This record gives sequence, C-alpha cells and structure tokens, in this order.
Amino acid sequence: MSKKEINKGFIDYLRLNFGTINWIFDKTEQSEIVPKELTHGYLLSNFNIDDSIYKYYHLPTSNLLSDSEFQKMKDTGFVGNKETALRPYSNIVYGAYYSRSDLVWKLTGASHMQMFIDGKEIKYFADLIPYFKEYAKGFQDGFNEFDNKQINPFLTPFPEKQDYVNKVFEYITKNLFFKHGWANLRTGFTTNQHEEIVAAFEDGQQQGYFYRAWSTVFSNNNLFAPLFQEYFKTLPPQPINNETDIEKYTAKHYLLAYLFECNAKGESFPIGNKKELERIGNERIGAGKGNRFYKVFNEVINKDLNAEKNLLEIGGENWRKAVIELSKAPELVEKYLQSKQL
Repeated sequence: MSKKEINKGFIDYLRLNFGTINWIFDKTEQSEIVPKELTHGYLLSNFNIDDSIYKYYHLPTSNLLSDSEFQKMKDTGFVGNKETALRPYSNIVYGAYYSRSDLVWKLTGASHMQMFIDGKEIKYFADLIPYFKEYAKGFQDGFNEFDNKQINPFLTPFPEKQDYVNKVFEYITKNLFFKHGWANLRTGFTTNQHEEIVAAFEDGQQQGYFYRAWSTVFSNNNLFAPLFQEYFKTLPPQPINNETDIEKYTAKHYLLAYLFECNAKGESFPIGNKKELERIGNERIGAGKGNRFYKVFNEVINKDLNAEKNLLEIGGENWRKAVIELSKAPELVEKYLQSKQL
C-alpha cells in the first residue's frame, strides 16, 4: 500500500479508514515513541472521558465525512455519531503518530501541484519516506519536551496544579492563524522556492506537542472536563454544513489562490497564453482540469480583485480561507491580503 500513487482514491482511503495504520516502508527499526499507557487508544479505552473533551478532540475530523459516507458506515453496523466517527490520529510513520486531517490536507495539496524531495518529484506515498523519517524525529522531540518547551516556561515561579491545567488547555484550544490550532488548522506541505518540501521536523514536533497534550488531558479527565464544558457553553451556534471540507473547492478557488500568489510575488499573469494556463490548471487542480482553469481565468481576469464584492461573487464567503489553504506560498499571500485590507 505504501507504493500507492497519491491520488483522490488513495487520499479518500486515508480519510475514511476506520482503524490505525502503522506504515512499514523499509527495514528501518520502528521505535516506540509513545509508551502504550500514553497512547490515545489505550487512554480512551481505559478512562472515562467527558463528552465535551471527546467532542473537542474529534473536531479536526468532524467534517471529513459526508452524510452519504456516514450512512454507508451505519449500514455496515457502525454505532455512533458522525462528528466522532473518525479518530484524529489514524497513521503511524516510524513510530510517530500522524494526524488524519493534516495528512489528508497535505496529500490533497501534493496531488494538485508539483512538489519534490531532494529533486525527486512526489508521486507515490513512499516518495515521502525522507520527510516521514524527519517528521518522526520532530514528533519524538515534541512528545518528550512538551512540558519543558510549551508549558513550564510560561508558568509563574510557584505554580499551582490548576495553573498547569489551564496552560495545557490554552495550548490545545488557542488558534493562531496559520501557525497554531488543533480544531481547524489545515495546511499543505511547506515548500521552498524550488517546490522542495521542507519543515518536516517542525511538522512532527507540533503534532508531538499536541499528542502529548491530549495524553495529559485524557489522563486527568476530572481536572480538564470543567474547562471544555465551559468552552462549548460559550461557543456561538455553528452553521450546519453537510459538505466535506475536502471536496468543496472549485476551479475559481484555485484560480484566486494562483492570482493572489502572482500579485504577492510581483509576477505577471500569462494573459492570452492558453497552453501555459492549462498547464498551471493541470498542475494545481489535477490532470484534465487545465481547460476549466483557463476558462475561469478568462471569466475573472478583468475583475478588480481589490474589491471584496467581486471576491465574494467569485469565491463565496470562504474565498479568503480557500486562497490561503490552496496557496503554495500562504504566508506571503496572507501578508499581501493584509496589506490590501482584504
């Protein structure tokens, strides 16, 4: 299975897989980074976990299932809620746990555009082995050093137990746009100017921090339950969306991401160059989608992209979120959008 091509079928397999897959790519020794008694599977099976904690833990995967997909699960005997049907950590690479939603989003981006590792284009899952090895090192560091790097430096000199609990809760629930967030941070692979995938250690380190934080929460349910209960009490009503986030982006969203990238980099658009636009469309959206990208380009190119009204007409209310998530240079585009007050 590790030799599978990175395409929609394989990504859907990862998105919907019910169990946990321990990927064995080669003969490299698989170290045990997380002791059995601290794995989420063990803790969820052996401790009573408050509903509010369980709900927040599953927020990253709560929108990965469509209604029809969930119905198929129920038809085959599944008993439970759609929002908590998929476990957040469903993959293990070289002993490190990998977030289901994060892997799905990263592979979705990789399937739509060219990315490389050491000059080799990423086409198959196994092509990511160098990335996964470095990711595992980062995960181990994050898991082992969570308290030392993310909690203790920010406590008062003589902290009480509740101070520690509050800091762990704050780490899990805070949301820093494009930098930190458990519930809704979705980013593609970080690439350099040559489209080489970088920051594998940092990706793993962040997930190591999160994994250890949740192990702490599950091990101390009574201390954390009141905080999560209060969180949901103060949360405004959320809109109902039966569409999976993975599938909702259109050619116009990919086009907007491309146009804003060009603007942010000071690059001109290939106006009138059908061949080049189709090439870009095939690269970003997928094979066979180039002509659609070209047609949408011609529909949009004469509109003022500094006018929010036009952006809403092109990409809907979530145009900005789509642009950042589909961009190859999200941080640069974010700064550009802020400079234009968009």
